[in-house]
Amino acid sequence: MNRAKKLLILAAAVILIIAVILVIIIIKNKASQNSEQNGGTPAVDIPVVPNNKTIQSVSSRNDFYVVKNIVDNYYTYIENISAGVDVNTNSGMLYSFLDDDYINAFGITTDNILDKLGKCGNVTAVINKMDVSENTKTTSTYFVYGMLIDSDANTVSDFTLMVTLDLANYTFSVAPYDYITKLGYDKLKEGDTLSRDITEIADKQYNEYEYADTSDEAVMLDYMELYSAEAIYKTDESYNLLDSAYRDKRFGSLENYKKYVQDNKDNLANITITKYSADGTEDNMQYMCIDTNENTYTINETGIMQFTIMLDNYTIKTDQFNTAYAQATDENKVATNIDIFIRMINTKDYNNAYNLLDSGFRNNYFKAESDFENYVKQNFFNNNVLTVNNVTSDAGLYQANVTLSSGNTVAADTKTWTFIMEIGQGTDFVISFTVQ
Repeated sequence: MNRAKKLLILAAAVILIIAVILVIIIIKNKASQNSEQNGGTPAVDIPVVPNNKTIQSVSSRNDFYVVKNIVDNYYTYIENISAGVDVNTNSGMLYSFLDDDYINAFGITTDNILDKLGKCGNVTAVINKMDVSENTKTTSTYFVYGMLIDSDANTVSDFTLMVTLDLANYTFSVAPYDYITKLGYDKLKEGDTLSRDITEIADKQYNEYEYADTSDEAVMLDYMELYSAEAIYKTDESYNLLDSAYRDKRFGSLENYKKYVQDNKDNLANITITKYSADGTEDNMQYMCIDTNENTYTINETGIMQFTIMLDNYTIKTDQFNTAYAQATDENKVATNIDIFIRMINTKDYNNAYNLLDSGFRNNYFKAESDFENYVKQNFFNNNVLTVNNVTSDAGLYQANVTLSSGNTVAADTKTWTFIMEIGQGTDFVISFTVQ
């Protein structure tokens, strides 16, 4: 009996709750109808509120190259105005790029635009870092850092630009470092938050952008350009671009690396890639590159503009190299090993080349590494192009007749050499040659 009473009470409570809910719904509906009938304002969209988003490294290849293209055009217009090329048109285009608040704060006009932004010669903007913060759902701010290389004056300077994208209207604005410092944004770093009250960017005809696919080749060439520029102009920083295991084994110290850069400065400043391969997924690729001097570079990418590089393929041999070498004939192994030795000579890697010499040969002719270095400088070309003519073997030793040329042209000088080689375990070998 007690149980039956409890069930009745529970049922009554449930019915009462349902009734209360229905009454509330009816009252709200009537209130809404009365509000509209009496001229009340119906519900409106919630305004976009700026997000305090964390500043982080750009992770999208497409976004990076949209902003890079804007930066390249920005400096192209400044270069053209500086050179007196179609000044009115270029000034108008450049003016349309500029952030409206920057224009108002610094009194920018098409007449004084060059005085405010500064002249430049024949420049190349090399970006080494790009950060982004999402201001709202439709706007993002990019901080672009890099080097401005003036090929006419042979000078380099750092630059920082702020590029804002309106993702809804496909428009953008640019603000130079003066405005960045005025806002205090120069003190911001990755991991900080940025709040900007900006919802859209007006379309000024020339400040529109569009997305386009970027090839692996273009990305690879930008990585090579960045490494080359930093090696020449910021050697200490380029040392940190090297793969750490490769860096320690190949150079061992910053001072040894600086000597390498100094010895190879002309080649590093004029790297021209003739062949490349790419393996992996976007923003996580491995690029294998070969230049006109047959130097091989390996780039390991972990994110857009985040990569390490190895400057040869013999200091740390890849699994692919080891497999191919193991399957090669002895004659091909000899040719491969001579190629490694010659590339060491070409890049002034005298230490590693010296250590490949047969111990008896080394003791007889080059008791010190400096003796070997002096001999190479006097008898080999600055850059040696190798042709292996034939390989013979006798009692476990291989003899190769090779031709070394000073270049790839018909007019190049040539020398004939004989190399003697003993193939060891794995990829090991020792080498000697006829002393001329």
